[in-house]
Amino acid sequence: MKKNFGIFVFVFFQLSLSAQLEKTIHQTFELNQPTSISLEIKGDYELVSWSGDHILTETNIELYDATEGILQHYLKAGRYEVLADTSVATQFKLYSKDQERRVLRTKRGECFEVVKMKIFVPETFDTSNPTLLVRKEPLTESKNN
Repeated sequence: MKKNFGIFVFVFFQLSLSAQLEKTIHQTFELNQPTSISLEIKGDYELVSWSGDHILTETNIELYDATEGILQHYLKAGRYEVLADTSVATQFKLYSKDQERRVLRTKRGECFEVVKMKIFVPETFDTSNPTLLVRKEPLTESKNN
């Protein structure tokens, strides 16, 4: 019985060393009345319509076989960062800073990474095309009478 307990403690200790690290990042982007939104996001993402008037990204990162220091390093380096390009007035471009996202390696080997992203888009945009969102109705300026 003592032998089984010792094995259990050893296995539990080993699993705790390679435990999962998890972090969720939120970013908000203000829209200045574009007619379309172009998306160049690395990996899979889910589009969610919402009643807000700006874009919100929610990136959930899970790392296995990595340390907190490794996660913090890649967060600071911008591995999961989303940027916006507003140089064209009618189009808002949202893109991943790191378009390549190479495999994470440590002294102990490869880290397993799961990145899930949700992009909350104003309900005034059609989300049927996952890379180009077009405004459903043109904006109208309110007229004071």
